Amino acid sequence: AVVSTQSTGDYSPAQISLGKQLSAKIDNVHFHQGSIYNLPVTDNSVDCIVGVMIAQFIDIPFFFAEVKRVLRPRGVIMFHGKGSPNVVEVEGTGENSSVEEINKRIVYIKTKLFKGLFHDRTHFNPMKYSNIPALHPERTVLTSSPDKSRDSDSCGESDQSLKKDLAVTNQDCGERLLDESCIERLSDDSCGERLSDQCVRKEWNVTRWYTLPQLADYMLTWSAAGKYCKLHGITSEQLKEKLVEMLRCGDKGISRVRCSAERFLWYSRN
Repeated sequence: AVVSTQSTGDYSPAQISLGKQLSAKIDNVHFHQGSIYNLPVTDNSVDCIVGVMIAQFIDIPFFFAEVKRVLRPRGVIMFHGKGSPNVVEVEGTGENSSVEEINKRIVYIKTKLFKGLFHDRTHFNPMKYSNIPALHPERTVLTSSPDKSRDSDSCGESDQSLKKDLAVTNQDCGERLLDESCIERLSDDSCGERLSDQCVRKEWNVTRWYTLPQLADYMLTWSAAGKYCKLHGITSEQLKEKLVEMLRCGDKGISRVRCSAERFLWYSRN
């Protein structure tokens, strides 16, 4: 997403259609279908680029070359990622559906039902983006535990800028990318894990309640789900029914589950 001009770039016509529906009442959002390796914008014209759950699918060096072309000096590139949901509480009268049992079902879906269908040869997601290479590797690499006394002034300035950038990208379409409390936590004076003079990585947890159909919808966003549908010639609605059955495992007493999921953000200036 190219945020400076309130424009977004996406390769999928279905996502473009959904984006237009969600932003129907906003008059300064424009959509373009295209490749992230050839963004439809001029050189040095973009303030902020945000990629949500894409880092593990792309050629990072190739993409970074395009990022450097389009970002203005001091422009920002962000990758936002999320971990798998972990059930921490079950609501209802289910007899055979403890927290442990439902988490086992989620693991089974990922490792057995979707076996071989996940694409993450980079291991960016399991490593919570800590292994994404630097946008500018020629710049000084710092330790993962910053010297706050040395960086206190620069951290304060950087964090205020980060807070502003996060607020700009936090469009309220469907599930909010970050709520205001998350923005405050991410922009506190700890500066997260400072990877270089221009690069910071943050992580936090998000907890929310899901009905089983909602949890199945969450799983449908996984890349493996789309591949499974194509492989078996079924629709996403048919897969959703299957996922709900597997999560419920015959226990009709479950009303909803509370899940905790990790979120992580990789943030760098040009």
